[in-house]
Amino acid sequence: MTFKGFTDGPDFRPFACDWEACKKDFKRRSDLTRHYKIHTNERPHPCTAPGCEKRFIQRSALAVHTRTHTGEKPHKCKFPGCIKRFSDSSSLARHRHVHTGSRSRRCAHIDCPKRY
Repeated sequence: MTFKGFTDGPDFRPFACDWEACKKDFKRRSDLTRHYKIHTNERPHPCTAPGCEKRFIQRSALAVHTRTHTGEKPHKCKFPGCIKRFSDSSSLARHRHVHTGSRSRRCAHIDCPKRY
């Protein structure tokens, strides 16, 4: 782990990953510690559903995955008349553009104006 020192600014990320060829850095040491598990393939949180052998780095990811077994969908679309529900908040966020027409993701190519 590399600590880059102190400086001001909201975008400063003092904790750098020192894994070979990894250029990521983080604001908090705990985020870097979690990130290292990607490199080591450490997945300490196993799914306990019968026949499922998936394991997860974070307990929160396991909780979301568990909903695939239970069918729980706690995230409800609040658009009037829509009855869709989702097991995770990111799926709900993706769904919202169906109603609003907004597309929040830009194409990664520099001069491309397209949004998705």
